Amino acid sequence: MALESARREVVLELALTHEHIREARSALAEGAYREKVQAAGELALLRRQLAMLQSRLAEIDLGEATHRTRFGWFRQVWFNLRLHFEDWIAHA
Repeated sequence: MALESARREVVLELALTHEHIREARSALAEGAYREKVQAAGELALLRRQLAMLQSRLAEIDLGEATHRTRFGWFRQVWFNLRLHFEDWIAHA
């Protein structure tokens, strides 16, 4: 995956994560009890996802993701799996 497209995907995921955090905070503040419990869990998941995305963006900006080796490919695949693993579990 080209560095520019990887960065673009991470930036888009960051924007989506910020939007989901805003929605979860709104549900936490204004929702019914069940919605608040669900929003609190979702907010914890989204905060971990946000930290991981910010870390990945920093790696890309530092140029650590530019290596075109099997290890670089593995790191990208591992990042994608980690990004969606908790989401798959939470919404399964």
